[in-house]
This record gives sequence, C-alpha cells and structure tokens, in this order.
Amino acid sequence: MLAEAGLAGLICSKANIPNELERRSHFEHKHPMSYKVLEDYKKNKKEAEDRAMSVRQLDAMIALATKAAEAPAPAPKTAKKAEEE
Repeated sequence: MLAEAGLAGLICSKANIPNELERRSHFEHKHPMSYKVLEDYKKNKKEAEDRAMSVRQLDAMIALATKAAEAPAPAPKTAKKAEEE
C-alpha cells in the first residue's frame, strides 16, 4: 500500500515495535508527513470505492425501474373472473 500511495522508498529501521497499535503510533509521531500522505490516500481510495458502489446501486435501481415500466400491466379482473377463481 505504501507504493500505491507514493511512499515506496519509505524505510524505517525501528525493529522492536511490539504490536500494530505501537507501529501506527510510531508511524504517526515519528513520520508525520508520510503518515498524513498514507491516511489521505486511504481516505480518497475509500471515498472512490463508496462512490463507485453508489453508482452501481443507482444503475441497478434504474434498470429495475425501467424493466418494471416496460412490463405490460396485468389485465384488470372482472367480477366474473374473480368469482371463477
């Protein structure tokens, strides 16, 4: 993900970080500009994915509405047909 965000050359020699929380905290405080770039990249990527999903949902709804509008309406039941059923 670092390469996708333009941070491919980022190297940190800190090797004794015990867990993910500490790693993130270290990254945020010791490499603030790189952290900001990565967070902005993640945010923009998520927003783009959300927009794409919204477009797909809207397209699907329009397709369903178009299909429903093109379908022939059922013939109205007459009193005689209702009695037969």
